[in-house]
Amino acid sequence: MHITEILFKRPRCRLPLGPHEIKVTPFKELLPLRLQNSVSSKSEKGADVSCLQEMAVMFACMKNNDFKEVKCSQEIETFNKCHLEHTASKKLAKQKEESGEIVTGTNSRNLTSKQLNQLLAKYPQFNEKL
Repeated sequence: MHITEILFKRPRCRLPLGPHEIKVTPFKELLPLRLQNSVSSKSEKGADVSCLQEMAVMFACMKNNDFKEVKCSQEIETFNKCHLEHTASKKLAKQKEESGEIVTGTNSRNLTSKQLNQLLAKYPQFNEKL
């Protein structure tokens, strides 16, 4: 028994297809292979979860101390600080979005649909009807 028959799991009577005899499947273009000039804003709203770790630590401390806030003042302060930082960053992001500033670099993956539409308007696609 040949090693190729073992690898390709083909019966001995047929010749196995070698790596140079690959069957080519023709490509069928179902949709045009180009970008649209706009994106939809259907999935803009998502679950905004912040300070989850701090909240879990705070509730664990409160549970261990019979929900007495005096004994968990450090954890409550940490949670409040995290919440204030989050609201400030959300306010800053909203101001940048309203001003039309497009953020590039590390936060470029978090572009809103409005910012993406502004970028696509700067570089429109040539849509030729065939």
